[in-house]
Amino acid sequence: MGALRRTPGIYKTPDEIRRMVAPGLATAASLDAVRELIAPGVTTGEL
Repeated sequence: MGALRRTPGIYKTPDEIRRMVAPGLATAASLDAVRELIAPGVTTGEL
């Protein structure tokens, strides 16, 4: 087995976090809109 490596953490600035809010909200809205359409046999294209 190889040695365990510790990767450095990725820290975001307050500005970077602020800029992530709108895309996050858009993603959440998209998932909310499609969630009720998901069912066995429904393809990604149909969604």
